[in-house]
Amino acid sequence: MRLKRGFIQLLIIGFVLQVSGALGLGLAVQTARAGGEEIKINEFMANLPDGSTKWVEVYNNSNQLFQTSGWKLYDGASTPNLLGNFPVEIAQKTYYKFEFKDKLNNPGGDKIIIKDADGETKDDIGYGSGGYLSLPSTGESWGRISDGIDTESANDWVKFNNTPAGGYPTPGESNVPSFVSVLPISSAYTNQNTYTISGVATENRIVRIKDNMGTELVGSPSNSPQTSNATTGAFLFTVSLVANQTNSFNLTVENGTQAVSTSTLVKITHETDVPISTIATSGFYGPNTWTGISGTASDAGSGINQVKITLQRLSDGLYWNGASWGASSELTATGTNNWSYAFDKAKLTDSISYKIKAEATDNAGNTEAASTATFVYDSQAPTGKIAINNDKTVTHSREVVLTITGYDATAGVSEMRVSEDPIFSGVAWESFSASKNFTLSSGSGDKQVYLQLKDKAGNVSIGEIYKGITYIAGLLTSDINPPVTDILVAGEMLDGKTDFGAEMTPANAMVGTAFGSISTYKTNPGESLALQGLVAVGEKYFDFALDESTAFPATIRIYFTQDDLDKSGIVDENQIVGLYYYDLDSTSWKMFEGKISFVNINGY
Repeated sequence: MRLKRGFIQLLIIGFVLQVSGALGLGLAVQTARAGGEEIKINEFMANLPDGSTKWVEVYNNSNQLFQTSGWKLYDGASTPNLLGNFPVEIAQKTYYKFEFKDKLNNPGGDKIIIKDADGETKDDIGYGSGGYLSLPSTGESWGRISDGIDTESANDWVKFNNTPAGGYPTPGESNVPSFVSVLPISSAYTNQNTYTISGVATENRIVRIKDNMGTELVGSPSNSPQTSNATTGAFLFTVSLVANQTNSFNLTVENGTQAVSTSTLVKITHETDVPISTIATSGFYGPNTWTGISGTASDAGSGINQVKITLQRLSDGLYWNGASWGASSELTATGTNNWSYAFDKAKLTDSISYKIKAEATDNAGNTEAASTATFVYDSQAPTGKIAINNDKTVTHSREVVLTITGYDATAGVSEMRVSEDPIFSGVAWESFSASKNFTLSSGSGDKQVYLQLKDKAGNVSIGEIYKGITYIAGLLTSDINPPVTDILVAGEMLDGKTDFGAEMTPANAMVGTAFGSISTYKTNPGESLALQGLVAVGEKYFDFALDESTAFPATIRIYFTQDDLDKSGIVDENQIVGLYYYDLDSTSWKMFEGKISFVNINGY
């Protein structure tokens, strides 16, 4: 009780000094530190034969260095005997042992007392007739169950009697043993039915292991309890596991049955499900697409530990060993869930097939059946050609059909893009197709349509692939009735009498073929005829076309029914003036004068 009273006195003194300072009395304020409670008698051995070395252990239970200069350790005699002088200081959480002979000799009991430099008692403990602890037998020590913890009760103490059950004296060290290390340090995984838990604890102490139900594993294979090695503190348990679930175990180390460490939890998961890996490959690689070997791996339980691969050259069956081609050799990939292996494309041979095998192992030791994939290395660019409207040279419509041919002997053509821009600015790649509808740019003139090809290995065609065509602008298709068309041979007639009352026959003297068409406009495609004093017979406006770059003259015949003539007010054939065409330059209708060439005519 003196300990508590000293603490109260220090608080009161500190309070008075602070108040006095506040009143301006000019007193120097100095904080008083009630530190005595941190220094505790922690263990002692008082009953040994005369001439033997007895000892008392004190402990600094604080978290700071403590000044103990002038402090002394006494017994409880009427005239106290000095057991020892304290050092100048005791570091935080540190033990200090006093040794002496021929003291604490009272056979009925005694007391051990700590006094500070002012002679004030800071801690004391009595045994036998001197206090609440029983008289220890020869060679026994009394120690606190928890270092430095004092509730002024016999329940704070345990007697160490030098037996496994009773514990052993621990001068200069903790009364409660502990684990230095336990393996595994975190949750572990295995595909085996047993697992070895090992570690290091306080030397020569009892170590126990229990399952998650609190049952000690006393039989084989665990054989708990065990005694840690007297020199190294090492211990080892082999535990049986319940299949495909997490098994929990609790370990403790004890110095007798009362001084027991806190429990250390170890979790071992038994797992037999194998991981799964995939290999990322498109089947073909080239200089532009090769980035090395890669893939993914997954495992729902313990996770991926590593991925091993092999790379085989199928042309000769050799394997890459990390430096050269030779006998079968496994390589370790970098990464786990997303793994890769760097491989220089310079080591690959053009047009040769290769086989990759990947094998993932999880943290429980389960290894999958290998996944495989093959690829071909191709460094050759594809080639091809393009045709417009079946190689026609002239079109009156911006809407044309491209015929595309691609060649690639190894990987095959997979993508293409077409444009009138030779550098394909902003043009996206699309899947290769042998035919494609394409819209020419507006405005009459010569057009060039360019083609670029890409094969499955990522190689892009070299040089320009293009085709030209001349576009002569006309009305939009939506303004023209569906035409009659045909490929015409010289001298053959394109018969449109049924549909439009017209026909067109290329001259017999010409050689070759031409694409011909006859259609009618849905409305007058030019300025009003009435403005020029003209009347269209039958209100028909024709569109005749021959798509051919060379001269290909043709005879055009237009037939009118009597009904057409009647509606137009024609009673005499002399009233029919002739054929007119609409001239775009003068924006007027002009009479066709029977010219063979339309080179200098801009109209329809």
